[in-house]
Amino acid sequence: MDFDTGSADLWVFSNLLPAAVQKTHTQNNGKIYTPGKTSSSTTPMTWAITYADGSSASGTVVNDTVKIGGITVTKQAVEMAKTVSSSFEDFSGDGLLGLAFGSINQVSPKPQATWFENAMAQLKQKIFTANLNFNTVGAYTWGYINTTYINSVKWAPLRSGTGWWQINASTGIKVNGVQYKDSTSNSLGAVVDTGSTLLMLSDAMVKSYYSKVSGATYQSSMGAWVYPCKSTSDSTMPSISVPVGSNWITIPGKYMTYAFANSAGTICFGGLQSLGTTSGLPWIYGDVFFRGAYTVFDYGNKRLGVAQKS
Repeated sequence: MDFDTGSADLWVFSNLLPAAVQKTHTQNNGKIYTPGKTSSSTTPMTWAITYADGSSASGTVVNDTVKIGGITVTKQAVEMAKTVSSSFEDFSGDGLLGLAFGSINQVSPKPQATWFENAMAQLKQKIFTANLNFNTVGAYTWGYINTTYINSVKWAPLRSGTGWWQINASTGIKVNGVQYKDSTSNSLGAVVDTGSTLLMLSDAMVKSYYSKVSGATYQSSMGAWVYPCKSTSDSTMPSISVPVGSNWITIPGKYMTYAFANSAGTICFGGLQSLGTTSGLPWIYGDVFFRGAYTVFDYGNKRLGVAQKS
């Protein structure tokens, strides 16, 4: 399952999907969910969701028992996919676990509580954490903060009423420690999103960063910033610091490359990309952000905590 703090739906590849889609998924080592006769119960509810990248899924809803990390939730709304967009057909996971707030859940006629919201009564604290790493195994914890970081977590209040893990982020960025401010205020802040891959900022801030990367250009054919490279972990890339409320998190330069952009391995696709010149969207702190930040999602106090990784 892909744990996604940018959405609030728990959906799975199911036996309701077309046979060809199920076959492709299992050939990719995926699993197909079939409701248990004793553990699940059907409902008249339906769901449909479209993500920011245009991918989508829809289907029906059952209630079932869901166990994650030793925590068991009974009568959890499990959204069974009946259709998925083509971009999901090669998806390596078996579905998504939404960890945003249930107010943005897409079940109709009534939004359903997320797995975490249902699990909170079992936890010492109404928090979960994400410790995601570059090219190594990461971890989530439920109900507690890792002792390595507990004394260095800094907090930022959430923006109210959005349903996302959205914080203020209006002070520009720092590139190798030098601050750059956008002429247009970032009035929508930033969404901290484990379900997104990249760091997505305003066009002006992205240009400020890539002005310090030798040979970096925006390739319209790719819709992305690219640059000459020899490695996807190049320590000569500039670092970037992004605001989390009044705090800063620095992502070292060696983590700022997403992937090779050509088969020869001489051009790289940047881990920082633009939201566009007229996006009107909040900044997105995707997986690249987590390479620099141990992150605490405090549901009970409606705040986000970050600790700088060494």
